[in-house]
Amino acid sequence: MNPVAELETTQQEIANKVEKHTVRLLVVDDEQAVLESYRQVVAAASHKPPSQAHLRENDLDGERAVTVDCSFDFDLMLCEQGDEAVEAVRRSIQEGRPFAAAFIDVRMPPGPDGVWTAERIRVLDPYLYIVMVTAYHDYNPENIAHRIPPADRLLYIQKPFHVVEIQRFVWALSTKWRAEKLSRRMQIQLESANEQLKCDIRARKQAEEALEVSEEKYRNLTEKLKDVIIQISPQGIIQYVSPAVKRFAGYDPEEGVGKSVTEYIPESHRARVMAEIKQAAQTNEASDIEFGMLTRQGDEIPVEVSTFPIIEEGKVVAFQCVLRDITERKQAEEKVRAERDKAQRYLDVAGVMVTVIDADEKVRLMNRTGCEILGYSEEEIIGQNWFDALVPQRLRKEVRAVFEQLMAGEVEPVEYYENPLLTKAGEERIIAFHNTVLRDENGGIYAVLSSGEDITERKQAEEERKALQQQLFQAQKLESLGTLVGGVAHDFNNLLTGIIGMAELALKHTEPDSQAHQYLVKVPEQGRRAADLIGSLLAFSRRSVSERRPLALLPLVKETYRVLERTIPENIRVGLVWPDQLPSVNADPTQIQQVIMNLATNARDAMPDGGQLTLQLAQVSLDEQYCQHYADASPGDYVCLSVRDTGSGMPPEVQEHIFEPFFTTKDPGEGTGLGLAMVYGIVKNHAGYIHVYSEVDRGTEFRVYLPLGDGRMSESNEDAPKFPVGGSETLLLVEDDAIVLSTGQGMLESFGYHVLTATDGEEGLKVYRAHHEEIALVLTDMTMPKMGGDQLYQAIRDINPTAKVLLVSGYSVKEQIADLEAKGLKGSVQKPFDLQALGQKVRDAIDE
Repeated sequence: MNPVAELETTQQEIANKVEKHTVRLLVVDDEQAVLESYRQVVAAASHKPPSQAHLRENDLDGERAVTVDCSFDFDLMLCEQGDEAVEAVRRSIQEGRPFAAAFIDVRMPPGPDGVWTAERIRVLDPYLYIVMVTAYHDYNPENIAHRIPPADRLLYIQKPFHVVEIQRFVWALSTKWRAEKLSRRMQIQLESANEQLKCDIRARKQAEEALEVSEEKYRNLTEKLKDVIIQISPQGIIQYVSPAVKRFAGYDPEEGVGKSVTEYIPESHRARVMAEIKQAAQTNEASDIEFGMLTRQGDEIPVEVSTFPIIEEGKVVAFQCVLRDITERKQAEEKVRAERDKAQRYLDVAGVMVTVIDADEKVRLMNRTGCEILGYSEEEIIGQNWFDALVPQRLRKEVRAVFEQLMAGEVEPVEYYENPLLTKAGEERIIAFHNTVLRDENGGIYAVLSSGEDITERKQAEEERKALQQQLFQAQKLESLGTLVGGVAHDFNNLLTGIIGMAELALKHTEPDSQAHQYLVKVPEQGRRAADLIGSLLAFSRRSVSERRPLALLPLVKETYRVLERTIPENIRVGLVWPDQLPSVNADPTQIQQVIMNLATNARDAMPDGGQLTLQLAQVSLDEQYCQHYADASPGDYVCLSVRDTGSGMPPEVQEHIFEPFFTTKDPGEGTGLGLAMVYGIVKNHAGYIHVYSEVDRGTEFRVYLPLGDGRMSESNEDAPKFPVGGSETLLLVEDDAIVLSTGQGMLESFGYHVLTATDGEEGLKVYRAHHEEIALVLTDMTMPKMGGDQLYQAIRDINPTAKVLLVSGYSVKEQIADLEAKGLKGSVQKPFDLQALGQKVRDAIDE
């Protein structure tokens, strides 16, 4: 076929193919009404073209017309903001369906303006016609043309515009764009036909001129760009380089054509760049990459390359690359990085946690101290959601709400607050925070900056201190109650001494079969029952009589266990657990049995519907760490007796009062409230400790700790009771209570003794000085004003080292008079005393 005819046919085919393509238009305006106007204008233009257009080419014989049907099928893309339009252009390039023209409003608040949008669109598509639409005159066209080259692809329309004016713009630009596209296609075909048309100079000249015109236009575009435009094949062979490369790296634009792009890339970067090109060829997607480029002088400069695939018929035929020298940016980044590293070093040496949380709740900064506290590395924690990763779930809603208010500027930053955080291991650390908000140049809040101190150990110590203070307060309260109760019991015993003593004296003067005798005989009996009640109070106050001796607890507990099996209701199972070996303790067996029985009774009452009651013995050692949690405990070896039930348990507010006298949760008439108070007093009197562990609906356990025994036997008189024998000796009775003094005097005189009396220690000492040679025995109350019984004893011994003295008290004085007994004290008499007991004690002391 004739080459010219073949070229003609090819041109016509290209033109026809071009006509079948849809013309894509982009409109960017922030007003919906304006966008709708564009939509109507373009719709009208699609249905009614204003004229016919022709593309003309010159052949060898003259001018030959290639007629093109000018009916267009428009594809209109409407965008309200600039960033949306830039993304639309990027996608159009990736899809191989570029826009022909873009109508861009200059002002589009609140987002980027039209000039910003046009600049970025121009980088993406150098061929796109851009029409700047404005209703203002405050923009300098020359400045806009400088920012959005080339000038021949930049037009202006003034608002308000006429519909016909827009239609003409649309048709003119569409026709021109289509002609240029046809021209580019024809240029490619001309380059191919050039080899076949070597004999036809005129045809070759025509093709060369057309090529020169096209190149001139492209050159005008690329020469005005500061960035370098390079076109390479999918294999990485350079096809075109813009003149800016001379300023950029010192190369002439032509010398790189035909060479591999890798010749201008340092060896350390080549594999990565070629892999990026290969990936782009496979995915047909644009990409951005940074690497080093070699200059003519051999230096390496950092460049940022945006690569866009050129797609034809669904295949990548080349890549268009925009190279930008980012040396200044890298230097700035390096400077910023150096400053940041410097600041980071300052932060890392800080002894507190420093964090920045952005508006997306992400951790943007955390110093070394913070990472160490939470157990994360910096790489692990940066980018994590602060609340999801670090705030305990139970607090997330509350803490997040406060953060949102801070970010919204609705509340002032809290100067100090405490908040638990989760470590990587899942533990909680209590952090004391100081925080503030970070603002941008416009005053908007974009992050929260916090410094936090780990106060976990301090808070734990405070809690432990509070617990110890509470225990100490409880112990002091019980001690105060003990003192009060002891004083009350002492006074009450004085009253009972008078009641019982007077009744017994009265009985001696009544006939056994008389009605008065029958009434009086009940008085001592009821008095002793009252004395038993007072004994419970004395047990609590630790002033009861206690005969301690080395005691093996296991036989005693087993015996008590058997009693409980017979007496505890059948719906309660009783168990006993003990070790193979158990050391002895110094204890009063009767009082220890009282402890077990009272605790078991308490457990029984807590299980009205049945359950499990368990007694357990064990040898334990209490260390310093344990004793730090209990103010009344001391380190050492103990035998632990525990009484555990599965009953209703006790809330904390009840546990605080269970050892107080007369405190009870039972209904009136069902308990005195003295059982646990007596247990507490007995245990304390044995130098032990009692601790309770209880939870509502989960039962209760009392643990009694008794120190190990020392093997010493206590002195106790286990002989059979003796009947008192009176005498005629002279006795001195010293007592500050008038009733007890009168009662005691009458009881002693009923045995035949001559009794001298004194109402306090000082008076007693005077009487003794006057009659010491005739006084066979002194009976003195322990607690008296002016001079107590122990002081009186010492004063009497100074006068007569062989004097015989008995101390009288309403509570146990055994521990207090141990030294006095070693010096010759003849013992003590416990109030309230009856006639027989008093007579026996006096006779024994005189005859000793």
